[in-house]
Amino acid sequence: MKIRTWTMLGAALFAAVATVANPIDDIKKEVEKLKKQQHPPTPKPAQKPPQGQPAAAAAPAGQPLNAKVGEQLMGPATGRMYLSEDGNHLGMVIPKGSRQVVLLDGVEGPLFDEIPQQTMGANSPVFWSATGGHSAYVGRRGGDWIAVLDGKEAMTIATSESLKAANTGFTPDWKFWFNKDGSHLAFPIVEGGKWVMVFDGAKQTPVKMIDLKQVFLAGKRLVYVVTDDMQTWRAVVDGKPGPSYTSVGSMKLNPDGTHYAYLASAPGPASFVVHDGAEGKHYPYYPVGDLEMAPDGRIAYSAVWGKPSGGHDIGAGGIVIDGQEIPNVTSFSVPQTYGASPIIHVAWSPDGKRYAYIQQNTPDPGVTVKVNGKAMGLSYTGVGQLQWSPDGAHLAYMANAPNQLCFPVVDGKELDPCHTYLEFTFSPNGQHYAYLARTQEGNKLYYDGKETWKAYAFESGGLTFSPDSSHLGYSATSSISDYQAFIDGKPQDGKLSSFRNRLNTQPAIVYPRIVFSPDGAHHAYVADRADGSIKTSVVVDGTWHPGTTGLFAFPAYSSDSKHFAVMNGNAQGGWCLMVDGKNAPTYENMLEVSPTAARFIDPHTYRFYGMKGGQVYKVTVDLGA
Repeated sequence: MKIRTWTMLGAALFAAVATVANPIDDIKKEVEKLKKQQHPPTPKPAQKPPQGQPAAAAAPAGQPLNAKVGEQLMGPATGRMYLSEDGNHLGMVIPKGSRQVVLLDGVEGPLFDEIPQQTMGANSPVFWSATGGHSAYVGRRGGDWIAVLDGKEAMTIATSESLKAANTGFTPDWKFWFNKDGSHLAFPIVEGGKWVMVFDGAKQTPVKMIDLKQVFLAGKRLVYVVTDDMQTWRAVVDGKPGPSYTSVGSMKLNPDGTHYAYLASAPGPASFVVHDGAEGKHYPYYPVGDLEMAPDGRIAYSAVWGKPSGGHDIGAGGIVIDGQEIPNVTSFSVPQTYGASPIIHVAWSPDGKRYAYIQQNTPDPGVTVKVNGKAMGLSYTGVGQLQWSPDGAHLAYMANAPNQLCFPVVDGKELDPCHTYLEFTFSPNGQHYAYLARTQEGNKLYYDGKETWKAYAFESGGLTFSPDSSHLGYSATSSISDYQAFIDGKPQDGKLSSFRNRLNTQPAIVYPRIVFSPDGAHHAYVADRADGSIKTSVVVDGTWHPGTTGLFAFPAYSSDSKHFAVMNGNAQGGWCLMVDGKNAPTYENMLEVSPTAARFIDPHTYRFYGMKGGQVYKVTVDLGA
């Protein structure tokens, strides 16, 4: 499944698929129309409404929203505000006289000389657990740096004297580590000239140095790497130091904390992997590397097991999966819609049952994809972009042939050739897929392996399945400009625009062009009319809702699919919440720091952080049951 920066999967109602019309039926009708044309198919122009008649009526602008609006004062709008990952909690640093305090959801914490922006060389924000509302930060009082946990002073993490005595140096990776729900917390302190890891309030064994780049906490398990002499290193797991090695690196911990692994070396020389405390095979010629871990804790890594004969011969090698040596395996990447593409050797199925890799046909040319050691599909000049469907039932990849064409391959079945293909996307339930292809006849969209539409161009990042997998939305144009929204092959009214924020955040907040409700029965997008008859609006199920400007951000359907909400910016920098086309009160500004800063928190309540009069408020808009 394609990874996006922002998603609205919500509660996907897969049972609804049986009651919703299959989009491929509508697409097939469009294909039959193209086949009946006397000339080769050409991009179909956007449908235009009859002269003088809009395709859909515009809702009256400015209608007030009948809802209960609640405001909780968070504090003054300062430059240092920190939002939790789920968006439900806000911390802010404010002055109090000549000192500073932190407000946690508006509640004032202890008074300090300062809330430092850096602690031991590391950025020092207010840390929040991903969920659960637990917090941690550092305050300085005189020469003492003090940890404050959930608003209460807990312990001194360092003093001016202890920092001089310990081997601290520049430690930009110092921080608090929470597990996901905040039920467990770890952080390092400096005392008595040593580093000490504190886990759930208990101090562990003091050491000379903690490798802060290799500290991981998941579930109930904490793992980290330490040294006592700066020459040898140990992994500490559940508070117990392991054996000493010349090096310990690439530490991995699976998401639920049940399995861990790392690369190690020992005199001899010997290089190996330690998996759940057990040393793997020792390799004497070259260091093992490229450690990868599946969500269920299985591992793979690269190794050389054949003795080099000299010259360019480095010896036979490949990857090791579950202890099995597999020669001549090549790496690949899976392009991401946003962000860098990781280079990996193994594609693990989400259901934990299978793994796939690319193996060279040595001594013959070409490569073959193998699943659990067995070939899937034909051999090709090159293969890449291996990806599993979300349910783990299907595998797709791109194959290159000697004729310079490429072929999407799904479960070993070769599909239509093309010059290149983009954005291969599985539906959330894994039962459908779609992709864009550039061919000699032009740009095409394929659905479940069948050509369904042609266009002058398709917009990058425009493919979107509804959460229930029953509908496919995309953006295409029949000319050089002016993209149009399509759903299941049917053109939608208006010239497509986009949901966007006023501020450029890092990482960027990116929304799909078409937003579907969780049950797939409703959709929304931003559009305008080329003739100016209706200004830029959010279009919900064909009804146009004009805004004060064309700036619409934080689009969201409620989890029960009954309401659609979006923030609309005005020309003065303010924001107004629109729900089902009706307007809540306007605020002078709002927090735009993350995708969760404004969203539904239950089926009938939308929450955002609005600003007025120099103060920040947590605003809840209750639409009623």
